[in-house]
Amino acid sequence: MQKDVQGTSVLILAALALFVLGISGCVVTPQYQAAPVQVSTPMEPETYDYAEAPPPLQFAEPPDVVVVPSGEVSVYMVPNMAGVYFYQGGWYRNYDGFWYQASDYNGAWVPIRVAIVPQVIINVPPEYPVYLPRDYHRLHYREFNDNWRTWDRERHWQKQEWYRRESLAETRRERMNLIERERAKRPPERVIREKQRQLDRQQQEQQQKLKDQQQQRQQQQDQQLRLKDQQQQRQQEQQQKLKDQQQQRQQEQQQKLKDQQQQRQQQQDQQLRLKDQQQQRQQEQQQKLKD
Repeated sequence: MQKDVQGTSVLILAALALFVLGISGCVVTPQYQAAPVQVSTPMEPETYDYAEAPPPLQFAEPPDVVVVPSGEVSVYMVPNMAGVYFYQGGWYRNYDGFWYQASDYNGAWVPIRVAIVPQVIINVPPEYPVYLPRDYHRLHYREFNDNWRTWDRERHWQKQEWYRRESLAETRRERMNLIERERAKRPPERVIREKQRQLDRQQQEQQQKLKDQQQQRQQQQDQQLRLKDQQQQRQQEQQQKLKDQQQQRQQEQQQKLKDQQQQRQQQQDQQLRLKDQQQQRQQEQQQKLKD
């Protein structure tokens, strides 16, 4: 009798457990359960003072999107582009380890703290869409934009066979391991960009140095030209001064000679007048004597 009671108690407890699981909606077919897979994600920076604004996304037309699993929900990303997410009407972007948010994929990206980013997005590494198979299901932007609310509400993708395969822990773990291997082969994007910025700064400094040297040489040349012009001007002034002095002396000499000639001429004229007067008196005397 005691064994029967114990057996009945076990059955009742098991039935209650199944009932509670059924009410909570947590009974999931083990084959399609999306088990969490751990992968390193960019850490939150301590400050945003040095966060560089990400460049705008360049699209000739609205981009296609892909839906990727993240636990029990779906996150949309842009294929072949790292770090661009869409979730429940908002766009998120991971750039250089910093998080940004925008109302549209081509809108202005505003920096936000990692605490604001939904965990379902953080669960998906930024590189995830870069390593998806070529035949991975893509969605045209218009189809996605018109239907994402309905799809989320009706759990549309969880009903698709290919998506349930993609949600398998084994599949996701394989993707994550590939991302980790690729990360180990190359430095983080932030390090690459920082090195590139350092190279750019060095190049700019070198160009500025060359420009300053060229300006300095040009200034020296200009100064030499100014000094040469000043020297030429002084020489010209001295030559002009000497020329003026020489002309003045010549003019003075010429005037002096002219004055001397005039004086001699006056003396000669005076002598002639005196002679004429003398002759005239003589003639008058002779005439007088004759008379």
